[in-house]
This record gives sequence, C-alpha cells and structure tokens, in this order.
Amino acid sequence: MNLLTKYPLRSPDTAFRIIENEAVVVSCTEGTARVLNETGARVWELLDGVRGIDEIIEIIIADFKVSKEEARADIVEFLKELIEKKMVVMLDEPQS
Repeated sequence: MNLLTKYPLRSPDTAFRIIENEAVVVSCTEGTARVLNETGARVWELLDGVRGIDEIIEIIIADFKVSKEEARADIVEFLKELIEKKMVVMLDEPQS
C-alpha cells in the first residue's frame, strides 16, 4: 500500500486527549495506549481523513522547521505504527 496517496483518519475506536502539547491516545478495541510527543500530537490532530499525507507533511515542515525528507520518513513510520495498532485507518479518497 502506498501510504503517500492515502488520507489518514483517526480510528473511531480511539479516544484521545491533548495535554500540554502531548497526546494520550487509547485504542478501545485493542486496549492499548500511546503517549505522543508534541510533533506526534500535532500529526494526530491532522489525521482527519480530509488531508492527504503530502499536506500533513507540509504542515509539519512549517510548524517544526524540519526537512521534507525527515518529515516524510518520520510521518510514514509513525502512521505504519498507528495502523498496526489499529489507531488509524487509511482512506482511498478524502472524507467529505
């Protein structure tokens, strides 16, 4: 699956809370939790099923002043982990 052509969406089976620029994300179906740092929390907020991964990458570059290559590699790896934990689903088309 080419993640760069997909539209990531937070799973409806997750609950989260942003606390002081970090996020706590709980998978209700898997019974797992994950604490996200400031960058991870920002990416999590952007996983709305409307934005494509390229748009998310551009926002992270602007917000955190990182290179495109670094942002792309980190975001793709992060999304793979979230998909594996069933915290994110990937859509073929943007959600309306």
